[in-house]
Amino acid sequence: MLFKLYSIGSWRCLFWKNSIEESFKIIKSEFKTRPVFVSTEEHIEAHFLICFVTLLVMRVLEQLIGKCHSVRQIRNSLASYSCSYLDQNYYLFDYRDDVILTMENTFGLDLSKKIMPLSEIKRITKYKETKI
Repeated sequence: MLFKLYSIGSWRCLFWKNSIEESFKIIKSEFKTRPVFVSTEEHIEAHFLICFVTLLVMRVLEQLIGKCHSVRQIRNSLASYSCSYLDQNYYLFDYRDDVILTMENTFGLDLSKKIMPLSEIKRITKYKETKI
C-alpha cells in the first residue's frame, strides 16, 4: 500500500515538474522572452508578472477550447487575425483558420463575415457572460 501511494505521489510530482518545464519552454519559445536588463525590483516584478499573466491567459484559452490546438497555434492565429480599415467605418478581416473557427464555436461568436461595420465589431466585442 505504501508503495502504491509513493508511486502515485511520484507520478504527480513528475507530471507537475513536466508541466512547469513545458510552461517555461512556451514562455521562451512562443513569447520570445529573453533576459531583460532591468535593475529595480519593481521592474523585475512587472516583467515577471507580464510573462506569467500571458502564459496564464494562453493556458486558460487552450483549456477552454478543449486542448485541440497548441499554444503555438493559438498564438500564431491570434497574431495573424487582424483587420484593415476600408471606408465609412467598414473593416476587412482577411485571416481565418481552424483556431478562429474553434474559438467561434466555443465562445458563441460569429466572425465569419469578411467585411464588418464598426457597430457590429463593437457588438461582438462587448462583454457578455458565457457559460463555459
